[in-house]
Amino acid sequence: MSGTYQRTYPHCQVTRGFNPQETGRRSTTLPPNKTNGLFWSGQVISSGATGKDWSLGVDDATPGDIAITYSDSKLSDIQAAKNLPGLLCSGQYTIETPFFIPSNATNNFAYTKGVQLTYCKSTEVLPAGKVNINGTNKASGFIRPAGKGEIVIGIVDENGPTDLRPTYMTAVDSTAIRENSYSIRFNTVAPITKTPTV
Repeated sequence: MSGTYQRTYPHCQVTRGFNPQETGRRSTTLPPNKTNGLFWSGQVISSGATGKDWSLGVDDATPGDIAITYSDSKLSDIQAAKNLPGLLCSGQYTIETPFFIPSNATNNFAYTKGVQLTYCKSTEVLPAGKVNINGTNKASGFIRPAGKGEIVIGIVDENGPTDLRPTYMTAVDSTAIRENSYSIRFNTVAPITKTPTV
């Protein structure tokens, strides 16, 4: 679409639980971390050991609050306010995000209703063709199905992924964003739990 803002990934959608005027304890507003504070709307962020700012992804040793960012950290109003709202995964939201690791021949991930989700660790890498906001192939900020003993931050709400490309887009228009145009819908969990180890 000529003359329109082209996103690398679709903006996350919150279909349940989010009222900007009455967020209560379901969200926390903190400044982005100065060294690891770039994120796109819909990525997993955490407040870490200090609880004073948001960083991309989660440190297993000191996760702090784990949340989904509603806004891009580069937006001018976020930069001016020096604060960014995080939708806490311990709240009760229904969120659609494009930041998940797709199924492929290596991982065979399934995003069917009821599947428990966790965050990707900083050592995990993205599939070929996907790039994170910091220009690397590191999977921090993405989600995937949870394994045994991992922290569960959400549960798939409906079978997915869902193709978010507008119906008016032609095959030529959609080719460039095809790989990033899919989203999964999940419910956050309260409280955050761990999957069984056995």
